[in-house]
Amino acid sequence: MALEWKVLLGLLVVAILVTWRLVPREKNREFQIVFLFAQSFTWLALLLFVELGRIRFPVREFPYATDTGFAIHFFIDPTLVSLLALYYPQQRSWTWKGLYYLLGAGAVMLIPFGLQRYTNYIESVKQGAVELFVVCLLYVVSTNLFYRWFRKAYWSATQKEGA
Repeated sequence: MALEWKVLLGLLVVAILVTWRLVPREKNREFQIVFLFAQSFTWLALLLFVELGRIRFPVREFPYATDTGFAIHFFIDPTLVSLLALYYPQQRSWTWKGLYYLLGAGAVMLIPFGLQRYTNYIESVKQGAVELFVVCLLYVVSTNLFYRWFRKAYWSATQKEGA
């Protein structure tokens, strides 16, 4: 088994275990909705970057179906971003919230950069670090905003039904 496949399998196992451990049972539905939103965001962004020729995937899980990598961008990154949304420090200062967003975007960037540096899974053709950081920051912020909107809409609808 090639190094890329071992790393991907290890990351998938870690993502499953972390999700199982960190998502409380009462938040499973919320996690699933946020996870689907995060997957849709990463799907659109990744297709755009691949079609524009900014990123390539020499090693792909489904080489005949798509030119993109699957495990990182459709399971591992959405898991991380969904967990960041679930544990967002709502009651903290704006400074702390901004730092949380910046560190979250950095964590999302760290995985592809590590894969690009140590494996042949990803090749960055024309993509700069600043551009990727801006996209990751937009990814983390939009997922968190969606989650907050969904909670507000869900809870207000639940309260109306119960009344």
